[in-house]
Amino acid sequence: MKKPTILRGLSSEFFYMIVKALHLLFCNTNVPFIARNQNPKKVLSFAMMMVGIIVFMPQLSYGQVGTTFSPRLSDLDGNKYLKVKGDIKLIGNTILTPKGKPLPFNDEGNNNNLDAVYLDVDGVASTVSSSSANLITGSSCKKILFAGLYWSAMYPNGESTDMNCFNCGTAPRDDWNQVKFTVPGIASALPVTHTITASKTDPKEVIFKGNNNADPFVFNEGVYVCFKDVTSILQNLPDADGTYTVADLRATTGLRKGGAAGGWTLVVIYESPTLPSKYISVFDGA
Repeated sequence: MKKPTILRGLSSEFFYMIVKALHLLFCNTNVPFIARNQNPKKVLSFAMMMVGIIVFMPQLSYGQVGTTFSPRLSDLDGNKYLKVKGDIKLIGNTILTPKGKPLPFNDEGNNNNLDAVYLDVDGVASTVSSSSANLITGSSCKKILFAGLYWSAMYPNGESTDMNCFNCGTAPRDDWNQVKFTVPGIASALPVTHTITASKTDPKEVIFKGNNNADPFVFNEGVYVCFKDVTSILQNLPDADGTYTVADLRATTGLRKGGAAGGWTLVVIYESPTLPSKYISVFDGA
């Protein structure tokens, strides 16, 4: 497997969707907000403040309604946070890069007019896209409490054919809710790849899905945001530290009005005897 490729974003209009915490990339609405604080009341108060920001923020009139912004976790007492003697780590990467640009892509300026192509770093001929990131906790004695995989993209078309149009191009595939998730190898074994599917009927797994046939078509209609709990996968590893790769993440390629965007983030909460106690909450929604 090739070394992970770390890239910067391609589109300005997509940024709001991921900037709330998961450093994926670009620009639109929704994906997880991570709160961490020693005081659970402050965590919950801050979460309520963020809900207020989302509700009252001036926005375009959207054709689709996503999952309500809400806590993802709860403890045995029903609290919407975990008390952890440990920490939280977020890793992730984009799935697109500008055609003909050297890697890593760190150019400044307006990225909306760049010709987007898939990254594909895994060396597997059957995957159309792939990117990697390294999880480094620095702890040899840890226990994984939660691991959640988020992936999202602007995907109104497979390939855009008109740089002056939001949704002109080839038809998108229907498997946008499915990715391949490769985890670090066990001992000397090769890395293991899992097929991860977010249920289209579960609003906690498909957090947002725009309407590609909307008229008028505003930029967020082409967006999807997916989640899958992968805690058990990481818990079964002898050491969760290592390289993670997400492949076959679907995003619109080519030149497109408003630019192109797509990427993933893995959120990991773990216990370690060498770290102080804290309260950790994970919120997501549209």
